[in-house]
Amino acid sequence: MWCFTYRHDNRTLVWQPVPWNRPVKALTRRNGVREIVDPPEPVERFVKLTRREQILRDVAALEPEWAETEAEWIARCRAKAIPVGATDVKLMDDAAIPKDRTFRDAWKPDLTVDMGKARDLWRNRMREARAPRLAALDVDYLRADETQRITDKKAIIVLKQALRDVTDHPGIEAAKTPDELKRVWPDCLPAMKD
Repeated sequence: MWCFTYRHDNRTLVWQPVPWNRPVKALTRRNGVREIVDPPEPVERFVKLTRREQILRDVAALEPEWAETEAEWIARCRAKAIPVGATDVKLMDDAAIPKDRTFRDAWKPDLTVDMGKARDLWRNRMREARAPRLAALDVDYLRADETQRITDKKAIIVLKQALRDVTDHPGIEAAKTPDELKRVWPDCLPAMKD
């Protein structure tokens, strides 16, 4: 299968066609009977929509005679899916799409990761993770202040500063790959959710 990659609004986006939406003009039923489809209709009408892999096998088993050539289908998909003003439009094999989408918003047109953007995204993820903990520590600090627990207040101040400093962790800038960057997660932050 294939996909388009393109740049739009300063982001790299991937668009994959829905192959069962391609119009078919003839197909072979399981009983071996060849059926003419006039006017052509999307092949999805003739298969049970389940998992993508199963649908592709079912479509192939129908031995479809497509109502348009592969080039016509690609051109129609491109005209319909790619927004006006998009740049760096490329047609590529969808196997090239990275399985790990953690840094999807940092993808370059060739689907490699822009590490500068990835670092910014990672810092934002850390900020999101620390926000609830900082809010809870604010409440703890107020309670400690009301009851004059100086030792607790000092410990809370230290922990809050450690949370504020997570985005300055030296490992963020030192990371050369997305996997190295993902390993930078200070212990003072809550466990990362996948």
